[in-house]
Amino acid sequence: MGNVDTHHEFCHAVCEQTGWPVVSVDYRLAPECPAPAALKDCITAYAWLAEHCHTLGALPSRIVLAGDSAGGGLSTLIAQQLTAPNENAWLDLGADGQKMFDLLKKLPAPLAQMPLYPVTDIETDYPSWELYGEGLLLDHADVAVFDAACLENSPLPRIHILNSPMLGDNSKVCPTYIVAAELDVLRDEAFAYAKQLKSYKVPVETHTVLGAPHGFIHFMSVHQGLGQETKNIIHGFGGFVREVISTKSRLAA
Repeated sequence: MGNVDTHHEFCHAVCEQTGWPVVSVDYRLAPECPAPAALKDCITAYAWLAEHCHTLGALPSRIVLAGDSAGGGLSTLIAQQLTAPNENAWLDLGADGQKMFDLLKKLPAPLAQMPLYPVTDIETDYPSWELYGEGLLLDHADVAVFDAACLENSPLPRIHILNSPMLGDNSKVCPTYIVAAELDVLRDEAFAYAKQLKSYKVPVETHTVLGAPHGFIHFMSVHQGLGQETKNIIHGFGGFVREVISTKSRLAA
């Protein structure tokens, strides 16, 4: 579930509202390609972008990350591993993992990220897990299916830094604009991730969409209220990024 077509509308809206070039990554999906295949694909795409972003009128120092749901989890993992790559974690994948670790060390850190209702902690049962795990767009049964597809045949153990962003070193992660949906089984792990980043003094802003379920950006063109909320999110993230650039410029001066 999910590809460059299902997410084109949101990517197009970001491009239209901000004027930024947007690159949408068509990473491999489970169960045919279990974790960490998607993460490796995204890092490879990031490496390509860092080298070729000038062809899009962009700078390697101004790459921002975004993703929703599982893609939001990938965003947080990429942001983490680009700033504090864990060699031991990658060595669990053998020679291929060593190559990925060596690549990570050469890449520029992202300027900022916007994970939308992300997967950040695959083990902890937060209150929202019980509150919103039945009868909505993402329920307990869905999570079990996705969990099995991604992790059952993975070369990594289930509890591993490259599977669960909260387990790794997030102390140097880029400034983060987190979007949560109120009626979402994953809501509280988005809040927990924000709290962890704040404890490290990482600039964080959290935007919670009240009355919205998981995956609400897919309703942006058919639900007026959620369409406006999506516009507000993009506008808010644009302002957040501009402030990050402004702060970096002041510090550099």
